[in-house]
Amino acid sequence: MNTNSPGKSPLTKHVPMDMYAAWILILTWATLSGWLLSLAGAVNRTGYALACLPLLIWGIHNRHSAVAGLVCDTGRHVRRFARRSIKRPLPAVFAITTLAATIGGLLYAPNNYDFLTYRFARMLHWRDAGHWHWIHTANFRQNISGTGMEWTMMPSLALTYSSRLFFLLNLVSYLLMPGLVFSVLTQLGIARRTSWFWMWIIPAAYCYAATVGGVGNDTFGAVLALTALHFGCRATQQGGITSLWLGFLAAGLMTAVKASNLPLLLPFLAAARPAMAAIKTRWIQTMGIACVALAISFAPTAVLNYVYTGDWTGDPSNQDMLRATSPKTALLGNSLLLAMGCLAPPVLPQASAWTAHIQNWLPSSLRDQLKAGFPRFMLKFNELSNEEHAGLGCGVTILLVTALGVGLFTRRRKSPKPCRWSVMLGGIIALIAFGSVLTAGGTIRLLSPYYPLVIASVLALPGTERVTRMRWWRIPAVLVSLSALLIIILTPSRPLWPAQTVTKALLSRNPESRLLARISSVYSVYGERADALAPARALLPDGAHVIGFIQSGDDPEISLWLPFGRQHVIHIVGREMSNLPWLDKMGIQAIVARRTIVERQCGSVEKWIADINGELIATLRLTVKVADGEQEWCIAKRWILKK
Repeated sequence: MNTNSPGKSPLTKHVPMDMYAAWILILTWATLSGWLLSLAGAVNRTGYALACLPLLIWGIHNRHSAVAGLVCDTGRHVRRFARRSIKRPLPAVFAITTLAATIGGLLYAPNNYDFLTYRFARMLHWRDAGHWHWIHTANFRQNISGTGMEWTMMPSLALTYSSRLFFLLNLVSYLLMPGLVFSVLTQLGIARRTSWFWMWIIPAAYCYAATVGGVGNDTFGAVLALTALHFGCRATQQGGITSLWLGFLAAGLMTAVKASNLPLLLPFLAAARPAMAAIKTRWIQTMGIACVALAISFAPTAVLNYVYTGDWTGDPSNQDMLRATSPKTALLGNSLLLAMGCLAPPVLPQASAWTAHIQNWLPSSLRDQLKAGFPRFMLKFNELSNEEHAGLGCGVTILLVTALGVGLFTRRRKSPKPCRWSVMLGGIIALIAFGSVLTAGGTIRLLSPYYPLVIASVLALPGTERVTRMRWWRIPAVLVSLSALLIIILTPSRPLWPAQTVTKALLSRNPESRLLARISSVYSVYGERADALAPARALLPDGAHVIGFIQSGDDPEISLWLPFGRQHVIHIVGREMSNLPWLDKMGIQAIVARRTIVERQCGSVEKWIADINGELIATLRLTVKVADGEQEWCIAKRWILKK
């Protein structure tokens, strides 16, 4: 077979499907181990060392068969890819992009803001207690959000007491993405040549490329969605109950990452429905797999949310304004946000001017409607696409629209290959359900798992495959892939150039430039974000290992846990700020507090210090979030009254 053929890529045709199965089984083990160890109160190094024993025993037992075969086959196909496919421009750009993202992940500590404020923070609370528990905190997202990626990162944290390897989850997911895209597209009935080109183009979407070296969970969920579809389609086309079981596990893991992925169960069920008949002969084993799939899905979090709050979402009063009060308004607002994410370029120096222009362009009646029904709606362009606000991007969008245009105005010479329109229709319905229910504001990145099916729906239209034969289209395809590399190099989260040195030098020569000031501030804040409260930690008294934390509900606490394994952080909420007996009972020796929160609850910092029997050590002005600017923080030590 000619492995240089676009329709027969060695990264897809020859890669053993066991690779995807192994990935799903490893993630299943990690998630299931997290919940089981939590029930035993053993979320710690010893617990995970014991949990690794079954994997080790299985590996030794199968060293001459499954394990050796998987390692050897993977190595052989990587060598084939390096020797043959990498000579083609699109695979070569993908390889370079992946290498650059890997370097960024190795050089920089994770600094995704959501990760720092609630996802990594709750992992530290669980490890400190030895089990999952409902955390006493002002940041309720630490309790109600999906735990899928956290449980898969927990073995690394428990065994190494470090977060530096967390990015490997996204790196492995990204490496699997091209093969999964090719598999899903071809099984949905899209031409192999078309699938080959788009298996490299889709990973170049900004929402995926920007996440590779970091710890955002949107790409992670997208790859799990593709894996579920891959196994669902394979179970239907090739038969075999094992593929169906793996699809169930992948679908469960997909929902555990984010509850916003729940609608994607519909296209998976549409893909796997014809294979469901096989359950009749293996229904006992299937029920066991289904129970495991539920255990590793969002279901445990939904149950716990209901137990603690009375609502499966964990937010019965819609405090965070994530649920739409008007489906029509939500769909309109999410459509506008989706369009913005599809049009955003990788770099836009005049982002504020464009944002103002777009906002002024919207009719006042529409703005009022969105303000009332979509409180978190914010139509805003950014100077640089980053993992926290990147969407499909203008490059992939232009290629897709061009393919659609060629397909509409080109006559086909032969009948198209039958497509599985039921699966793609399920994806469109899932997208509409998302847009009608959620008003999160981060639509463009939350839709990351939905984009492949939307793209597949366009590529399945007759005639779209002809565009891949046109040289004038293939050149822009390479340029689009290169734009993803540009994002990885420039991203404020993990810049691969001396960003702070250069921007500060330029700003010193042009001190009146607002754009340079903005760029310098962004790179500076991102550079310190992973340890944003380090100056406050440095001022804590020696021997203070139990630290109180008073925050706004969206502040990172990771700095106060350092060094991991020695510090213990307790959140102080509401009237507890001046509750002396409670503070003594918890053994809080020092407190790091956001001044505005203290003044709102206690009237003044001076009164608060007197109430807690403490002493104000210092006040600091720190910027942990560019949008919030500098905020004042207070560091206080306490004398615990002993009875």
